[in-house]
Amino acid sequence: MPEYSLSPTGEKFQLPDQKDYLKELERLKMLVNSQRSLKKEIVIVMGVGFVGAVMAAVVADAEDSKGNSTKFVIGMQRPSIRSFWKIPLINRGLSPISTEDPEVALMIDRCVNRKKTLTATYTYDALKFADVVIVDVQCDYLKESLGNVRNGQAEMKALEESFEIIATHISRTHSSSLKQPSHLEPQSKLPIPSCEKYLESVVSTRIHF
Repeated sequence: MPEYSLSPTGEKFQLPDQKDYLKELERLKMLVNSQRSLKKEIVIVMGVGFVGAVMAAVVADAEDSKGNSTKFVIGMQRPSIRSFWKIPLINRGLSPISTEDPEVALMIDRCVNRKKTLTATYTYDALKFADVVIVDVQCDYLKESLGNVRNGQAEMKALEESFEIIATHISRTHSSSLKQPSHLEPQSKLPIPSCEKYLESVVSTRIHF
């Protein structure tokens, strides 16, 4: 029985099945090949929530001194019932988040529909194409007592799962002689050294340079 993801406006989007994944990968291959021919860097943004959607748009809107786009961005979101709806909305050029800054919606529309430098996907196979990976997933800090930020712990499950996914797909890419990302950038509330140390430990167990 099909499952659906419901957008905040009530629009229903059917979650993808196995055949959809194959079609989606082919769609991405065509886009990436076209963008690489234009000498653009391929950037994957993991997570298109409040931070990730804006990050993806900002990077996709980047231009050189001559006004030429320099990046092609693929926003990647897991196809869950809670979040899948964000993908088709972005691919229409619509912002999946509400913000007081009107430029966010304008920038997403511009990058998707006019500049063609931004798309969104649900398949982790998009990581095979990455030159750069930016991780923007939820990572809350859980305080043990109200008003005391010294005692608590970071909820890193989503971040850890993201690193595992990246490591697995980079490993597959390496084994098939395709290129590896030149840079992995965790965008997190956690201290950067903590993110880098964990990322290095996960990736190093799966990749042999």
